[in-house]
Amino acid sequence: IGFRFNEYRRIVFNIDSYTPINNHAVFMVHAQTGINFNYRQHIMNEFPIGGLTPLFRNQVLFAGLKEGTFYSPSVASFQLGLRYQVFNNTYVIGRGNALINNFISKSVVQNIPDFLSGYSLTLAYNFALGPLEFSAMYCDQSRQVRTYVKIGIPF
Repeated sequence: IGFRFNEYRRIVFNIDSYTPINNHAVFMVHAQTGINFNYRQHIMNEFPIGGLTPLFRNQVLFAGLKEGTFYSPSVASFQLGLRYQVFNNTYVIGRGNALINNFISKSVVQNIPDFLSGYSLTLAYNFALGPLEFSAMYCDQSRQVRTYVKIGIPF
Protein backbone atom coordinates (compact mmCIF):
# COMPACT_ATOMS: atom_id res chain seq x y z
CA ILE A 1 0.00 0.00 0.00
CA GLY A 2 3.02 2.30 -0.30
CA PHE A 3 4.28 2.35 3.31
CA ARG A 4 7.99 1.84 3.87
CA PHE A 5 9.84 1.79 7.17
CA ASN A 6 13.37 2.41 5.86
CA GLU A 7 15.71 4.71 7.78
CA TYR A 8 16.29 8.26 6.64
CA ARG A 9 18.17 11.16 8.19
CA ARG A 10 16.67 14.59 8.74
CA ILE A 11 17.51 18.13 9.85
CA VAL A 12 15.02 20.60 11.32
CA PHE A 13 15.88 24.25 12.06
CA ASN A 14 13.65 27.04 13.42
CA ILE A 15 14.56 30.56 14.45
CA ASP A 16 12.46 33.55 15.53
CA SER A 17 13.74 37.05 16.23
CA TYR A 18 11.80 40.06 17.51
CA THR A 19 13.57 43.44 17.52
CA PRO A 20 11.85 46.55 18.91
CA ILE A 21 12.21 49.54 16.58
CA ASN A 22 10.49 52.04 18.88
CA ASN A 23 7.69 52.02 21.48
CA HIS A 24 5.09 50.98 18.89
CA ALA A 25 6.89 48.87 16.27
CA VAL A 26 8.59 45.47 16.30
CA PHE A 27 10.59 43.97 13.42
CA MET A 28 10.14 40.18 13.11
CA VAL A 29 12.29 37.53 11.41
CA HIS A 30 11.20 33.90 11.10
CA ALA A 31 13.24 31.19 9.35
CA GLN A 32 12.59 27.46 9.06
CA THR A 33 14.35 24.61 7.31
CA GLY A 34 13.40 20.96 7.15
CA ILE A 35 15.29 18.36 5.16
CA ASN A 36 14.73 14.62 4.85
CA PHE A 37 17.79 12.85 3.34
CA ASN A 38 17.54 9.61 1.30
CA TYR A 39 13.82 10.03 1.54
CA ARG A 40 11.30 7.74 -0.14
CA GLN A 41 8.67 7.66 2.57
CA HIS A 42 4.96 8.44 2.64
CA ILE A 43 3.62 12.02 2.95
CA MET A 44 3.21 11.59 6.74
CA ASN A 45 6.90 12.46 7.31
CA GLU A 46 7.02 15.42 4.93
CA PHE A 47 6.82 19.06 6.04
CA PRO A 48 3.35 20.64 5.68
CA ILE A 49 3.58 24.17 4.27
CA GLY A 50 1.21 27.00 5.17
CA GLY A 51 -0.45 28.96 7.95
CA LEU A 52 0.47 31.85 10.21
CA THR A 53 0.41 29.97 13.53
CA PRO A 54 2.17 26.67 14.36
CA LEU A 55 -0.46 23.98 14.88
CA PHE A 56 1.18 20.59 14.36
CA ARG A 57 4.43 18.65 13.98
CA ASN A 58 6.79 19.58 11.12
CA GLN A 59 4.66 22.56 10.02
CA VAL A 60 6.50 25.23 8.02
CA LEU A 61 4.75 28.58 8.43
CA PHE A 62 4.00 30.44 5.22
CA ALA A 63 1.98 33.64 4.87
CA GLY A 64 -0.14 33.19 1.76
CA LEU A 65 -1.24 29.57 2.11
CA LYS A 66 -3.53 27.70 4.49
CA GLU A 67 -2.05 24.98 6.70
CA GLY A 68 -1.02 21.86 4.83
CA THR A 69 -1.63 23.28 1.35
CA PHE A 70 1.57 21.59 0.16
CA TYR A 71 3.88 18.93 1.60
CA SER A 72 7.59 18.73 0.87
CA PRO A 73 10.49 16.54 2.08
CA SER A 74 13.00 19.43 1.77
CA VAL A 75 12.02 23.03 2.43
CA ALA A 76 13.60 26.33 3.51
CA SER A 77 11.51 29.37 4.41
CA PHE A 78 12.39 32.96 5.32
CA GLN A 79 9.84 35.50 6.58
CA LEU A 80 10.13 39.20 7.47
CA GLY A 81 7.43 41.10 9.31
CA LEU A 82 6.53 44.33 11.05
CA ARG A 83 4.06 44.63 13.94
CA TYR A 84 2.81 48.14 14.69
CA GLN A 85 0.70 49.08 17.72
CA VAL A 86 -2.03 51.41 16.45
CA PHE A 87 -3.96 51.75 19.73
CA ASN A 88 -3.76 50.08 23.12
CA ASN A 89 -4.11 46.30 22.44
CA THR A 90 -4.69 46.90 18.69
CA TYR A 91 -2.02 45.95 16.16
CA VAL A 92 -1.42 45.84 12.42
CA ILE A 93 1.00 43.12 11.27
CA GLY A 94 2.51 42.84 7.80
CA ARG A 95 4.48 39.79 6.69
CA GLY A 96 6.29 38.76 3.53
CA ASN A 97 8.03 35.46 2.89
CA ALA A 98 9.79 33.30 0.35
CA LEU A 99 10.22 29.55 0.32
CA ILE A 100 12.21 27.06 -1.71
CA ASN A 101 11.61 23.33 -1.64
CA ASN A 102 12.46 20.07 -3.40
CA PHE A 103 16.18 20.96 -3.28
CA ILE A 104 17.40 17.69 -1.67
CA SER A 105 14.51 15.26 -2.12
CA LYS A 106 11.31 15.54 -4.13
CA SER A 107 7.90 14.52 -2.89
CA VAL A 108 6.68 11.17 -4.16
CA VAL A 109 3.06 12.27 -3.62
CA GLN A 110 2.76 15.93 -4.72
CA ASN A 111 4.21 17.96 -7.56
CA ILE A 112 4.61 21.49 -6.20
CA PRO A 113 6.53 24.58 -7.40
CA ASP A 114 10.18 24.83 -6.31
CA PHE A 115 9.70 28.48 -5.23
CA LEU A 116 6.81 30.17 -3.41
CA SER A 117 6.32 33.75 -2.25
CA GLY A 118 3.49 35.17 -0.20
CA TYR A 119 2.28 38.02 1.98
CA SER A 120 -0.22 38.71 4.74
CA LEU A 121 -1.78 41.74 6.39
CA THR A 122 -3.30 41.22 9.84
CA LEU A 123 -5.46 43.32 12.15
CA ALA A 124 -5.08 42.03 15.72
CA TYR A 125 -6.74 42.87 19.02
CA ASN A 126 -5.79 41.44 22.43
CA PHE A 127 -8.71 40.84 24.78
CA ALA A 128 -9.46 38.63 27.81
CA LEU A 129 -9.86 35.36 25.85
CA GLY A 130 -6.64 35.85 23.88
CA PRO A 131 -5.76 37.43 20.57
CA LEU A 132 -8.40 38.12 17.95
CA GLU A 133 -6.79 38.29 14.50
CA PHE A 134 -8.18 38.82 11.01
CA SER A 135 -5.71 38.26 8.18
CA ALA A 136 -5.74 38.55 4.42
CA MET A 137 -3.08 36.41 2.70
CA TYR A 138 -1.85 36.33 -0.88
CA CYS A 139 0.44 33.85 -2.66
CA ASP A 140 2.06 34.94 -5.94
CA GLN A 141 1.97 31.43 -7.42
CA SER A 142 -1.71 30.67 -6.69
CA ARG A 143 -2.83 34.28 -7.31
CA GLN A 144 -5.55 33.92 -4.67
CA VAL A 145 -6.44 36.02 -1.66
CA ARG A 146 -7.21 33.87 1.37
CA THR A 147 -8.50 34.77 4.82
CA TYR A 148 -7.27 33.58 8.19
CA VAL A 149 -9.12 34.08 11.48
CA LYS A 150 -7.71 33.40 14.94
CA ILE A 151 -9.66 33.73 18.20
CA GLY A 152 -7.29 32.50 20.88
CA ILE A 153 -6.76 29.49 18.63
CA PRO A 154 -6.78 29.55 14.80
CA PHE A 155 -9.62 27.99 12.82
